[in-house]
Amino acid sequence: MIFGIDEAGRGPLAGPVCIGLVALDPENSIEGLKDSKKLTEKKRNELSAEIKAKSLYSDTLFIERDIIDEINIKQATIKGMEEILSRIPPTLSPKKILIDGNEKINTTFNYQSIVNGDQTEPSIMAAAILAKVARDERMLEIDKEYPMYGFKNHKGYGSKEHQKTIEIYGPCEH
Repeated sequence: MIFGIDEAGRGPLAGPVCIGLVALDPENSIEGLKDSKKLTEKKRNELSAEIKAKSLYSDTLFIERDIIDEINIKQATIKGMEEILSRIPPTLSPKKILIDGNEKINTTFNYQSIVNGDQTEPSIMAAAILAKVARDERMLEIDKEYPMYGFKNHKGYGSKEHQKTIEIYGPCEH
């Protein structure tokens, strides 16, 4: 069983980083997988539901902004990857973990980091889609708490709208 792992939220100014982990079922293909950044929000949401329904295993994990602020985004991402891998049930035995990027992590699993793996490896694409959809949903919840920041529009990425609201209101807790 091959697992793919990727994150969403490494570049924004606000919100958590979300790690996605997926083991696709080779007997149950999912059409339309590609780099999550090249999909519409509607297509990502559709694929996320299909990935959850058809995969042998899927999981997402958030590392919140207080941890990111404490240890930095790179270390928070690595922490999240190590933590989500530790949640794989012992009944599953990953043959290999494919990780998007060039991270070195502390795990007993056999893994390979692949730069731009979210463009070439279906399991990484699926993990990225799950992570992006879960993080976007979290940012919609944060938007309800802080509607003046417009998180529903930019999801915490440093858009002009977001930068302007920070100038007006200052940074919020997220």
